[in-house]
Amino acid sequence: MKAIIDLIGSHTTTGVSTIEHRLGGDSRAGGLGLGIATPTRIIQVSGIAGGSLIDIEGSLNGTSWIKWITGINADNAFIIDDGPILMRSNCTTYGSGTVEVHIQKFVND
Repeated sequence: MKAIIDLIGSHTTTGVSTIEHRLGGDSRAGGLGLGIATPTRIIQVSGIAGGSLIDIEGSLNGTSWIKWITGINADNAFIIDDGPILMRSNCTTYGSGTVEVHIQKFVND
């Protein structure tokens, strides 16, 4: 099993990240073809300052998005034991600096 960390958001203003995280090997550039080892993911949010708020959104089809974790207002980490195949970050309120969101996933070798 390998642990892969993807940057899914680098926010310097309000808005939805253009990077979408996909469970399994498909989210890596070049499509490494790695299979899902476990649906568990770890989300880390860092760089929150000046009143920034981040939401983590999920989708099954990449078109309809729901709020999964809302109102993150401090640097933090979250363990997701199961969830939608696609996730992205959304900066709903921007304060200052750069807010980054990373997701670690586990795939088969």
